[in-house]
Amino acid sequence: MSRRKPKDLPKYEDVKDGAVQSQTPKRKAGRPKKIIDYKLTRELSEIQCTMVEISHILQVNEESLLRDKTFVGIRAEALAKGCRDLRQWQWDRAKRGNTDMLKWLGKQYLEQMDRQEMKTPDLGKRSAEECTDEELLLMIRGNYKPKKQPKHKKHDD
Repeated sequence: MSRRKPKDLPKYEDVKDGAVQSQTPKRKAGRPKKIIDYKLTRELSEIQCTMVEISHILQVNEESLLRDKTFVGIRAEALAKGCRDLRQWQWDRAKRGNTDMLKWLGKQYLEQMDRQEMKTPDLGKRSAEECTDEELLLMIRGNYKPKKQPKHKKHDD
């Protein structure tokens, strides 16, 4: 009969309810967590990639990405930086002259738009057909001031 040496005996902490516990750590149940590349996330977000594009490139589900608070914070910060950089590039390019691509980018990402404003004079209740040629000419030149129209009084019969 061989005797156990003292070093081979289980320690007190390893014994539970009279049984010796395994020394190997237990594995967690479920699928292992995906590793998110935050550096790549920042780079993609700065160039205004969509969530669909980022999730495809990182090979992580969109919902999983949105549950990750670090990802959400990095993405929001990078999107803002990308817009700020784009605005700065617009100013730099505008100073040099070529603005076509920058206008398009501004419309896409900075909610900028072309404004076409046309000032029309107040015609009151009259249509353009009811105006005289002189009034129309004054409207075109921008010098038109509408005449006050007399108010009609109600007659009691």
